[in-house]
Amino acid sequence: MNQSPKPELSVWDFIKEFFKAFIDVESGFLATFKMMFINPGAVIDGYISERKYYPPFRYLALSVAIETSLIGLAKWVLSNSFSPMPMFSSDQFPPEALKYFANYFNDIVPYVDFLYIIPMTACSYLFFYTYRVGLVSHLILNGYTLAQVTFITFPNYLVMSLLPTKLAMYFLMLIYLIWTVIGIRSYLSFFSGKPKLTFILAVLTLVAAIIIYYVMIGIGFGIYIVLHGAKV
Repeated sequence: MNQSPKPELSVWDFIKEFFKAFIDVESGFLATFKMMFINPGAVIDGYISERKYYPPFRYLALSVAIETSLIGLAKWVLSNSFSPMPMFSSDQFPPEALKYFANYFNDIVPYVDFLYIIPMTACSYLFFYTYRVGLVSHLILNGYTLAQVTFITFPNYLVMSLLPTKLAMYFLMLIYLIWTVIGIRSYLSFFSGKPKLTFILAVLTLVAAIIIYYVMIGIGFGIYIVLHGAKV
């Protein structure tokens, strides 16, 4: 018995559908990106109450995917001259330790932003506990905030790899400043209350989150050394 041929999907249609799943104007990507500059609190409230904007974790996943792709492109174009951590030199650390840390950092770069949402959410939930906002709302808040930061600063690893060590340090400080401003603005826009108190709590949240984050990086490096049998 002859079977009728099954419908086929062309490669081009498959590619279009793939990207449509991530960037769909109708699903609010462009509106979300724009509104995160204008009024981030409205985006977060709109998604929580009406699912009005682009989903936060798809938004974050897309930003990380673009950043990771650019890092991969930079590695391919610049070959061995590329490093996402040029501010660390052999003058500051033993060469063997620097080598293993560079390998470790290269391995975790694609997961950095996903990891960072853990301390951000934990700290915002702790410092803003009296505001009576649920944990899921904190996850959504920090997912949008982290994604917006990544979209704005995703060329940072490429730029730093092209700069001398001292300039790379200044550039990294600029990146952290931009990240802090976006984070504070998101918190001020989302949490209702006294602006001065909210500002102080936002700063405490971001400072505590970055400290915990680097502690996580350090612990991860220790595990990495153990698993790879490195002696540094």
